[in-house]
Amino acid sequence: MAIPWILEKSRTEQEIVDETNDLARIILAQAGYQVPDGHKFYEDADPRSKQSWQRACEIMEHMTATDPNDALANLDDDGMPVAGPTPGPWSVSNGRLIRVTNTSNSPVVICGVHRIGAKGGPKGGDPLANAYLLAAAPDMRDALAALLPEVDYEIETRQNSGNDEYWQPLKKLSDAGHAALSKSKGQVVGNPIREGLAHGAALSKALEG
Repeated sequence: MAIPWILEKSRTEQEIVDETNDLARIILAQAGYQVPDGHKFYEDADPRSKQSWQRACEIMEHMTATDPNDALANLDDDGMPVAGPTPGPWSVSNGRLIRVTNTSNSPVVICGVHRIGAKGGPKGGDPLANAYLLAAAPDMRDALAALLPEVDYEIETRQNSGNDEYWQPLKKLSDAGHAALSKSKGQVVGNPIREGLAHGAALSKALEG
């Protein structure tokens, strides 16, 4: 039975579980045992099935930096991905693999951060710094979502004050904030973020003066 070891291709949670299940079937067959088609090793209490699943998980984690048990935990009872991101807060685990995990009573690995770098070329950044940035994402998203209504209210107040108050740079920042929140939901419209940050820097400089 062929296992598609295409590490460059992103895999769904279900694909990770299915491929690991196929690998467990091969491991069990090498020990001289067969199971019916459709057998789910991760649901079977038989020690041989459990051992084959565990061994398959170890191989999959070593070869792909993916934990199949985490993929399994991210599927609901119908085998469909659980809607929405994993609840925060998230934290960084810096061991043999750099991982971002949530800090609930049943921790789930959000992702593994590879020690990136082009072959023969310079590294593309510090992977540990990347991990800390990823781990901060839920907190930054929640803070931004709480802050933006206050900023938008201030913009509206300035626009309607009748005193021609300076509100345009603040509006650019607000647009950038809303674009960032949309991006966190997979909804990317234009790229006002860089422009908004530039206007924010200009506004800060003007206020300091």
